[in-house]
Amino acid sequence: MDAICSRTTYIRCKSKGQSSDSYWNNLEVFNVMQIMQTMKRLLVVCILCSLGLLKCSAQSISAQQDRYLKAFDAVWSTVDQQFYDPSFLGVNWKAVGDRYRTRVPKIQDDVSFVDLIRQMLHELPTSHLGFRGPDASYDTSIGALLRTIDGKDVVSDVWFGTDAERKGLKQGDTILSSQKDLDGVWGSFANVRVLTCDGRQKHLSIRREDYGAPFERPSVRWQLFEPSSTQKIGYMHIQHFEDDFAPVVDQAMSEMADTSALIIDVRNNSGGNASYIRLVSYLTAKPHMVFALLSRPYLNQFGNAPQKMDPKMMLRLPNVTGAYTSARIIAAFEDNNGGAAFYSEDVGSRKYHGKVIVLVNQETASAAEGFAAIMKQEPNVTLIGQPTAGAVVGAESFPIPGGWNLAVPTHSAWLGNGDIYRDEKTSPNIFVPLTKVDLCSQRDTVLDKALDLVE
Repeated sequence: MDAICSRTTYIRCKSKGQSSDSYWNNLEVFNVMQIMQTMKRLLVVCILCSLGLLKCSAQSISAQQDRYLKAFDAVWSTVDQQFYDPSFLGVNWKAVGDRYRTRVPKIQDDVSFVDLIRQMLHELPTSHLGFRGPDASYDTSIGALLRTIDGKDVVSDVWFGTDAERKGLKQGDTILSSQKDLDGVWGSFANVRVLTCDGRQKHLSIRREDYGAPFERPSVRWQLFEPSSTQKIGYMHIQHFEDDFAPVVDQAMSEMADTSALIIDVRNNSGGNASYIRLVSYLTAKPHMVFALLSRPYLNQFGNAPQKMDPKMMLRLPNVTGAYTSARIIAAFEDNNGGAAFYSEDVGSRKYHGKVIVLVNQETASAAEGFAAIMKQEPNVTLIGQPTAGAVVGAESFPIPGGWNLAVPTHSAWLGNGDIYRDEKTSPNIFVPLTKVDLCSQRDTVLDKALDLVE
């Protein structure tokens, strides 16, 4: 308050066009009553000003804290109600919420609030649990994938059409900047220090944008290799398992029906939905339960998410076929008390009889690695590449008051034998390492190995 009064007095003096000293010298001509009246007016101005400032500041802080507390409570309660495992993977979720809620009043800005929420969510050992701010900017990097090779961050892929591609960032380049320097607000620029494949250091100003977004349409593309006049090999690249996948893959399999081998590339595929069951129908011997999806309403009867379900109980679940969009997949188990079994279909004479190779890497995640794990069980299928990400549960997105967005794992998968399948890496049958030399030379050694096996 002293600082406010001094500032107010000084402004009052200067408003008369005088210095502070001349003002106080002129007081000598005032009588005592005038002096007292003047001081009273100054004191009233100081008090009112101070009270006004304090009131406004308190209101502002109170409104901000109220906003964060409401968002915090919405996040905690949404996870509490929607997380698939009633036991929260052995974590005392209530205690976690109580502990972190005491820290909310100390939060001063949105970035700190996002960090706090993410720390709380990280207490649950699961993938697909995330929180983003109103501007969806906190996870954005430079439009490229980085892999750690020999302890260094090396560019493994640059997304088509990004600023990174236009600025000349290439596969095999080593990023010398830290990840903290790369991440930032969507559309802002990162100053990136790069060591090129030919040993030159350079600085690039690269606009921050997501890798892999928007997804390719169609989500599947394919082509034929013809190493000889008597052999045809099919190649299918799946960037993401999207709602358009089933009808497009029908067309692809029709055009590649007479090939002797099929290479399915799900590298850098971050997942999507279970539409891949349509492709499984072409590649497996007969219709069967691919998996069951179980959510909280169904799992509440067990009090947890069992590592092993009774296969007989799973056979009593509602049978679902032909659910190839996210809306239909979610509706299938939500409409059946939180549980449903998803089956492949009988494609008749269109069943594929050739050899199948599936290409995987560390960015093969979620639904894509679920597909890879299921295909690995088949006798005529070989996986080649590097182990997958190990991020396999089903999540849904929930709006949080204030413009925030929360992703929560609402369901998990159980295989036909009753085993739970969640957040597990799938190892390839044939491991092919990714090296900086191969990236710099633009050599795809994983695809090369696949072609060696089928030619």
